[in-house]
Amino acid sequence: MKSKTRRLNILVTPAEYAFIYEKAKTCELPISHFLIEAASKVEIKMYRKTIPQSVSKVVLALTLTSSNFNQLVRHLHQGKIQRISENELRNYGEKILLLAGEIKNTLQ
Repeated sequence: MKSKTRRLNILVTPAEYAFIYEKAKTCELPISHFLIEAASKVEIKMYRKTIPQSVSKVVLALTLTSSNFNQLVRHLHQGKIQRISENELRNYGEKILLLAGEIKNTLQ
């Protein structure tokens, strides 16, 4: 057996811990061995490799812009912005989210 020299510290919620603990207990493995076995047997679909990097950057930019619109709407509700109507701002934000979703769906 290879000597283990690297430590992996992770944070989990109490519910996640209980879930992992019970699964490891069912398999009669220590948690560390269970996690190593689980990680070695899982097949991961690489999202970033299936979408060209240039498109991924556009989707990310659109998503971040949508998040900014959401913040602007929040400021509008708080009265910090008064020159633009709430409906106009929300309309632009929804269009950007819709566009980002359509790009993702088309490429998957």
